[in-house]
Amino acid sequence: MTVRIGFMWLPVALASVILLTCSAAAAAGIVEKPIKNPAFEEGVNDDGIPNGWRCYAGKGEDLQLKVVEGGVDDGKALLIHDGDPAAEVGVYQDIPVEPAPDVAYQATVMVQAMQVGSGAGAHIQMRFSPSGEFAQVSFGKAPTRKFMEFSVIKAAPPDTKSVRIYLYTHAGPTPEVMVDNVKLVSGVEPPPPPPPPPPELISPQYDKLKDLRLTTDLVKGGQAAVAIVAPASGIYDQPAKAIQKGIVELTGIIVPIVSDDSPQAAVPIQGNLIVLGNRSTNKTTNALYDLYYTLLDLKYPGPNGSVVRTLHDPFGDGRNVIFVGGSDTAGVEAAAQVLVRKLRAARV
Repeated sequence: MTVRIGFMWLPVALASVILLTCSAAAAAGIVEKPIKNPAFEEGVNDDGIPNGWRCYAGKGEDLQLKVVEGGVDDGKALLIHDGDPAAEVGVYQDIPVEPAPDVAYQATVMVQAMQVGSGAGAHIQMRFSPSGEFAQVSFGKAPTRKFMEFSVIKAAPPDTKSVRIYLYTHAGPTPEVMVDNVKLVSGVEPPPPPPPPPPELISPQYDKLKDLRLTTDLVKGGQAAVAIVAPASGIYDQPAKAIQKGIVELTGIIVPIVSDDSPQAAVPIQGNLIVLGNRSTNKTTNALYDLYYTLLDLKYPGPNGSVVRTLHDPFGDGRNVIFVGGSDTAGVEAAAQVLVRKLRAARV
């Protein structure tokens, strides 16, 4: 039996050797760096800090670093308890490395939260020296009944001589976690570069004010240019007819009265509208209310209160809305009379 690679025919055994050699070469790029007491099994110093590690911060109330049972594989783990929202606490260790260009490092740790959400505010940080560049990852998603691996990856500056790993809490939240099995390796695939910054925003310059559509045609070219929208329930039929009559007296043209569930009343609007009611009594008003184009409901304008107000060009197509609103029937009737009086005044 033979295996074909490219245009060459090679025996199976030789092909296997080539493949194994390639795999070994690929794996050779990952190098684990020695960490002192990575699983916290090697005792503590006189201050209770795990051997090989140093205390970070730790000045505050209700702070604790303690090696406990219950780690990964039933071993030991480090408990980091921060009960002081104004303080920070944790441990760190410096790992010497040889300067090398284009090398990325990955630091990992196993984490378990002591309570639901108690990983928030705790982190693993990897910091390079002497540059001070760093990357960190939060333990906010740590589970409570098992350990979960967290890792942070970053390309090291070419002058890097040591990598410092922090396992620590921020001021603010009050996290409580167990950490175990810390590991540092080099030669990993570096993270992708950050996206380029967005282009600088340039404010547009306008030499001419756009048409604000401040006038609303009721009749145009001898035809109706507006529709009166009343609830299908019939609650505002009389005010709607009063407005229709006022337009007839002004123009001689009968504009249609349509129900709020008709296609002519749909939003986005298809033409100029006179809309009666509030968001609870008129579907058109309700749709515009949800889009923040009006505030007409059972609380505003209140008992017997009335509103006559225009909404100019909400959808950029030159179509307007005239609201004839109120929180109750009395208010809508009063608003209709206001509009009728304005129509009569226009005849003078």
